[in-house]
Formats: sequence, C-alpha cells, structure tokens
Amino acid sequence: MNLLAYSLLWLIAALFPLTDADVWWHLATAREMFAQGTLLYTDPFTYTALGQTWTNVHWLYQLLIYGIYNAFGAQGAMALVVFHAMLWTIAAWAWTKPKQSLGAWAFVVPLLWATHFLLLARPLVLTLLILGLQKRLFEQERLSRLGIAGIMALQVVLANVQGLFLLGPIFLVLQGVAQKYPWRKVIAISGAMLCVSSLHPAGPRVLLYPCKLLWRLRPGNLFAERISENASPLHALLSPFHLQGSGTAETWAALALLVLTVFLIWNWIHKTSRLWMVELPLLILAWLSLRNIPLLLIVALPHVLNHTLEGRQLRIHKALGLSMLVALALAQVQWWRVYPAAVAPFRYSDGAMQWLNSHGSWNAKNPLRLFCETRQGGYAEWKNYPKILTHIDGRLILRDEAFFQEYLSLADDVTRFDSYAMRFQIDAVLLPVSYPTLFQGLAAYLGKSPQWDLVFVDESAWLFLNKNAAGTLAGNPWQIRPSALDSIWADFGVRSQKWSPLVAREGHFWLLHSVSIISRTDF
Repeated sequence: MNLLAYSLLWLIAALFPLTDADVWWHLATAREMFAQGTLLYTDPFTYTALGQTWTNVHWLYQLLIYGIYNAFGAQGAMALVVFHAMLWTIAAWAWTKPKQSLGAWAFVVPLLWATHFLLLARPLVLTLLILGLQKRLFEQERLSRLGIAGIMALQVVLANVQGLFLLGPIFLVLQGVAQKYPWRKVIAISGAMLCVSSLHPAGPRVLLYPCKLLWRLRPGNLFAERISENASPLHALLSPFHLQGSGTAETWAALALLVLTVFLIWNWIHKTSRLWMVELPLLILAWLSLRNIPLLLIVALPHVLNHTLEGRQLRIHKALGLSMLVALALAQVQWWRVYPAAVAPFRYSDGAMQWLNSHGSWNAKNPLRLFCETRQGGYAEWKNYPKILTHIDGRLILRDEAFFQEYLSLADDVTRFDSYAMRFQIDAVLLPVSYPTLFQGLAAYLGKSPQWDLVFVDESAWLFLNKNAAGTLAGNPWQIRPSALDSIWADFGVRSQKWSPLVAREGHFWLLHSVSIISRTDF
C-alpha cells in the first residue's frame, strides 16, 4: 500500500503541462527522420549550425514520442503529458523498496513540490527508468546469464535514448562495491556495458558525448553560469536573477536540494548502509546543474524516507503526510481545472507561428531566417520547418562557448544587434514577452528601429520583421501601429480571464511592461 501511494505521489507531481522546449525539436527531428527515411547525422534546422555534424543520441526517444503524438491526433500534446508522468511514476517505483513510511511524506511532499517543475517531458526520465531496472536485475541473489543479458539489452536502449548512458556501468560498479559483489565479475559486466553502449548509429564516437556534457557543467563555464537549467543550484541561491530566465522556481529547487543534502549527509553519518557510494555521485551532479536534481530525487528519496521518521513519531506525522499528499493533488486539479491545456501558457506563441505560416513567400528553397530565444527555437522548428530556419534551439551542444558569449551579449548591449543581424542575414525576430525576460531590452530597441516592423504580438511573444524581408509582403500592411497596442491589451485581458489569477497577473505585468516600452516609440 505504501509503495502504491508513493508511486501515486510521483504521478500527481509530474502531471502538469508541457513547459520544456526540448520536446518540440525532438518531435521535429522524428518527423524529419520519417520524411527522409533515415536518421539525421547533420543539423537541418538552424542556419547557425546548418550541415554541422550532429550526434543525435536521442533518436530512439524521438521516434517513440512522435509515434505517441501522432497516434492521439489533436490530443497528442496531452498524450505526451500523461505518458511522461507515467514514466516518472514507474521510474520512482523501480528505485523504491516497499517500506516507505507515509508519515515521512510531511518531509517528501514539500521537496517534490519545490522541484516538480523539473520533472519534465525529457528523455532523462527514460534514463532513470532503465537505470532502476538494471539495478533490480543486478540485485538478484543469483545474477543469471539471463539477468546479465537483460542488463546489456537495457544498456543498448539507454545509449540510444539519452546522453547520460555512462551512468549504467558507473552505477553497476558502485552498487557492486556497496554490496561487496565479486569485483572481477563487476568489472567484467561494467566493461561489457561500456562496449555495448557503442551500438549506436554514431558508433564508438557516442562514448565521447556524455564527457562533453559533463565538461560543460564545470564551475566557471558560461553554460554553468547563464544558461538557466544548466546552471548550478549555487548560482540560483547566491545570484538568482543572474541566470538566463531564472527566478523563484529555480531558487526553491535549490533550497529543496540543500535540505535533501543535509538529510543525506545525516543518514550517511548515522547509518551503516553503503548506499552513499551510489548517492554521492548524483549529489555532485545535482549541485553542478539544476536539471540533474531529478536524478538525486528518484534515487535518494526512498533511502531518506526509510530513515527520517521512526518509532512513535510516525503516528503523529502519518496524518500530516497524507494531508500534504491530498493538498498536492488538489493543487494539481485546480491547475487543470483553470487551464485545461497540455501546453503551458506564455511559453510558445502559436499566433506568431501562424502569422509566419500564412504570410510571405518563404519555403524550403527560400526559408526565412528567424532569430529567437533558445526555448522558442524548437517550437518554431516543429511548427514551421522547413519554411523557416531558426537561429538557435535547445541543442546547446552544437555550439561552442564563444557563440553563446556573443549571443548573450546582445541582451547586455542591444546596439550590437544591427551588425549581428546583417552578418547572419536575419529576416525576423521572435522574442518572448513574459518568460524569460532576457531580451526585453532588445524588444524595445527593435520597436524604435526603422529597420524592423512589429508585425505580431500576443501574451507570449513579439514578432518583428526586417524591412528587407518584408518586400515579399506587398508593402507590409500588417505593421502594428502604437494605437493598435490598446486593442491588443484589451483582447489579452479578455482571454486571460480563463487563466489562474497568478498566471494571468504575471502575463498582464510583462505584457503591460512591454507595451509601455514600445508604445512610447515611433515605428
């Protein structure tokens, strides 16, 4: 019963709308693979890396979610929400032993609620599930040949799903040491796991991929300081507004990690268990990057639960723990009642994508070159490729630190954008209104510039068109004049009534802020 309730807790926490932008370029990639009838080995989507070699470690995951999306038609996005929530639930079960105390939920529910926005529709959840299944196979009293074959098969799948596949052999070694397993057998199995990981379309080259990912998370690196979820929780605690797109959510996640770290260290000191050998590497990964916190949550929470509250205190805290679970469920129900959509508000602009799709003469042979924020690139690729090529998307590994240094500098010095746009021959600019706020200054600058026309705006994004690109639009009669911003604001107010007060207030604030900036200028 406790195990069932614990799994239900994860299902409730993970069941929320799509917020992660990576899911869209994953879908666009699968669609292109089906269209071409082959895997992709070079980048087809961004003009800043067009034709560059691309080690697509996620291809199997991409085909899986694309099949689910298409199978459910108009409800494809909701199907992905439910599918990933179920994966998080099964992954939690795979790492759990059935003696969790319901009383300890008074500790667990706040931690999970503070970090649940990181339980995203990402291949990371499949990685955790596969690692949990490998763990269960390895923990069998007699590891048979069939069990070893199962571990190897899972490792091949893992290497074709996500870039953290090296955790498989690493975990096996650590578990072997913790369980005092014969070291020769552990080394042999882990070495075989490493070898079968190269059974990937990219071949042995794929083994370098996780090393490259980890190197980018080193302290002092640009990716660890200014790229939101790649950033260290320490930055979220010490300078929460310095990160690209960061805010309260990242700070709460970092605080939750701090609390979990204290409890883990307490358990390591007071218990004789050797599980710290498995948990310590994940703790380090979590402190290196916010996006790695779910790894620690899945693995460490069962251990903490088993040793947090004991004895008579359970009678006191059991009711409190169950009450907090009910509160969490009610909060999620309220969200879905107020905003019953599978895609989170203010993250992606369908209106801007429809505008680009219905105007102009852009096509696969003559695509529009769109400058955008990192999170919006994948959505633009999903909605409008090959009619448009994007400047950037969530595949950060395709670009070096020098590229991101220049890209982020545009937020600090907007006057550099003119020469930047000329060098990359940028036709249009799509900038977020509410999240993240990185390019608010650039939106104001383009609103004043005679070279750019504001052609579309909604609660999600501003869309500017280069006058040189507007020549195909018969004089560009769609330019928005300052007087039209009043009607845009009124229309937004009507539509936002269906959203929760908190979300509506945030959207109102940022749209009002942006309108006030641009309406003070002449076009």
